[in-house]
Amino acid sequence: MSKCVVYPYKMQSGSAKMLAKELNTVRVSPDGKFRNNYKRTIVNWGNSETPTWWNQWPNQNVLNHYDAVKIATNKVLSFQKFKEHGVEHPEWTTDRMYAVDKWMANNLPFLVRTTLVGKGGEGIYYIPAGTDALEDLYGKLYTLYFKKKHEYRVHVFDGKVIDFQEKKRERDNGDIDSKVRNHANGWVFCRDGVTAPDAVQAESIKAVASLGLTFGAVDVGFNVHYGKPCVFEVNTAPGLTETTAKSYAAAIKEFINKENV
Repeated sequence: MSKCVVYPYKMQSGSAKMLAKELNTVRVSPDGKFRNNYKRTIVNWGNSETPTWWNQWPNQNVLNHYDAVKIATNKVLSFQKFKEHGVEHPEWTTDRMYAVDKWMANNLPFLVRTTLVGKGGEGIYYIPAGTDALEDLYGKLYTLYFKKKHEYRVHVFDGKVIDFQEKKRERDNGDIDSKVRNHANGWVFCRDGVTAPDAVQAESIKAVASLGLTFGAVDVGFNVHYGKPCVFEVNTAPGLTETTAKSYAAAIKEFINKENV
């Protein structure tokens, strides 16, 4: 019997299925009839909901506690933790008039988020320098735009980088939006020939630790001119390739074996 189970944010998650396959284990639902008689480690894959069976089995070992995931999946709560722990992140506010008076009035570009829990760039709007009105756009979070040449996804587990990728143009036709780098705008994750700067890796490790997580996939920009990283968010259920799934599975197995020594 496997020494762990995967607890996904939804049972249909493709990345959770891939990880469970690599771990040779099962996925469990929050309201199912899971019985943890063998005290198997629970790998929480992005679920902020405490399962109904949690209190039935005391002293369980969970990788990425539900409360920590709840913070990580909320952009404002994440930024508050980043600030507390000195993690480099964008200047931000929830006050619309602050963005207007401080950034718009000084011709500074910024981003508007209409949701705090969106994925894949959902609900993000870029406001360019020189705009004099937000019109009818109201957000829940406003962040000063961070100018970067590179943007990475750094996978961290137990204080170590286990994999990293860089967002690159899927097609070079000049029409791709470079401000919001998501799949919908023509950007994909690549690893061939990619090297993540030490500063990017170090800041990613700090970001995961600041949220109280065991693991996470950190989206971080890098300004080459100033040699400065900037953490945008930490994903607790990132999309996986076969290579990354194997990296997570190996790290989880090593962690569990170490804990059981």
